[in-house]
Amino acid sequence: MRKINGIIICLILFSSTVLCGELTVQPATASSGETINLKYIPDGRYFLGEDISAQVYTFQANEPQAAAYEFPLKFDTKEQNYINSFTVPENVVYLIIKISNGTVIDNNRDEFW
Repeated sequence: MRKINGIIICLILFSSTVLCGELTVQPATASSGETINLKYIPDGRYFLGEDISAQVYTFQANEPQAAAYEFPLKFDTKEQNYINSFTVPENVVYLIIKISNGTVIDNNRDEFW
């Protein structure tokens, strides 16, 4: 299965400042059909344990519109972070991720993940 071009840029480990939380994506590169694991450590904009979700936008070659997916992140009380996983759909060239509680959006200072 071929590696997704450009996903390396979108799926990096990012250590943040006060302006955004920290999202870890494992593995850092993934192919279509593979599962990526998300771990989000919120900044001060969210209360620990509140309901937040990941919004993933996937892009395919020669397709002008992105496909959008949203799913809840589960709060891990022991680790004090949020986790979940996402399976990369077929034929995806790259994807971007943002985190939201429905009101406040963390999109890595408009850089997305």
